[in-house]
Amino acid sequence: NTPKVVLLLHEVDTFLGLLNIADSPKKQECGKKEKDKLEEETEEERMKYDEKMRVMESFRDVILPLVSRLCACISSDNSRTSERALQYFQNVQFTALVQHYS
Repeated sequence: NTPKVVLLLHEVDTFLGLLNIADSPKKQECGKKEKDKLEEETEEERMKYDEKMRVMESFRDVILPLVSRLCACISSDNSRTSERALQYFQNVQFTALVQHYS
């Protein structure tokens, strides 16, 4: 059912977008005023990084069913659905995640 597959691919996009919510916390040296500001930003960055790690741990649980479903989408009769599913496997970051967690 093409509308359901399109919805699935949209949800996959959203989920993968969550994986990019933050980079690892950065450390910089600066003056005292800037240091106070940096401490606040660093705390926020740490919280984002922790959230990213929780999301990535949940990725471990869904990786095999997700790849199976994307493979089924690739073999779809609808060319747009097939192309969209193939785009995930052409994404270097996605394939690295799949290799890491499978």
